[in-house]
Amino acid sequence: MLSLMDFGLTVAATHAGGGRIPGLLILGIVSGIVAIALLACIVKCSRRCPTDKALVVIGKTGSARPRAHIRRVVFIWPFTQNHAYLDLNPITISLDSVNAHTADKIALRLVATGTIAISRNLPTLQNAAVRLLGLEAEEVARHAERIVEAQLLPAVSERTIDELDDRGAFLIDLNARIRPALAELGLDILSLSLNVPNWPASAAFTAAASALVDQLRQEQSQGREHAEC
Repeated sequence: MLSLMDFGLTVAATHAGGGRIPGLLILGIVSGIVAIALLACIVKCSRRCPTDKALVVIGKTGSARPRAHIRRVVFIWPFTQNHAYLDLNPITISLDSVNAHTADKIALRLVATGTIAISRNLPTLQNAAVRLLGLEAEEVARHAERIVEAQLLPAVSERTIDELDDRGAFLIDLNARIRPALAELGLDILSLSLNVPNWPASAAFTAAASALVDQLRQEQSQGREHAEC
């Protein structure tokens, strides 16, 4: 038979154990609420890059420049960072009439069409994040067209009409000029075609005729000098 003292100790132990259970329950509830709130914050602040876009993080990124990402999930820190997107879809460019002169002074009218796109190469993409963010496709196309024209004119002026007749070599050289210039803006050139509506029917014949005319003029000038003597 339990004594009164033993009974009192049993009751005290029961009450003490019952006090610990609600404390652990409250701690578990608070921990669960914190975990759910943290998970909701992560989900809300995470941004996935669509396959046809690049995600640009603006604000405190660890560098002075915006940071671009493709094909990944990016966490945007609240209050200190923001984000925007760059469209990676191809953009058509068109130069309707560019007047150029060859090295042998033959005037040509050039028509160029092509496609460009914001680069998926990360170093080049960072240039686009700085220079193209916020621009519409039409504005990007105008920037690219000015670059293509600026490289097209010297590429033509450094060659004779006969040298330009080798279209393959000319386009390879033109591409080598245009590609790094566009990369500084954050762009890649995907295709480029060039048409010359007033291209001479026979470049070799035109050059030979021009040389013959120069020779005749020189002979006539020499003849006049002899006659005057």
